[in-house]
Amino acid sequence: MRPQRGFLRLVLALALLLGALALVVRRQSQTLEALRGLEQIRRQSAVLEAERAELLRQAHGLESRSQVLAAAAGRLGMYVPAGPELVILSLPAERPAPPEPRGWQARAF
Repeated sequence: MRPQRGFLRLVLALALLLGALALVVRRQSQTLEALRGLEQIRRQSAVLEAERAELLRQAHGLESRSQVLAAAAGRLGMYVPAGPELVILSLPAERPAPPEPRGWQARAF
């Protein structure tokens, strides 16, 4: 009976060792898969950030004065006035005083 008990212990120890090794392999595989997914997300993020930077650059270019003038001239037939077409409006010398508020809200204590 004694030798059989030692053999069972050996088989049990080997089974536990193989189970632990299988668990380690499974966890490592899951970790590697998660890292691959993370790397893919990082690559997508870099691509989207580059696209965003390009769109911002284009937007700033389209907002430039030369682009606005060209679009206004081409689409709307507008142009920058020159010489006698310019009208300069002046402000009145004195501004009229604002009217005093009426009602219960305007009382000073």
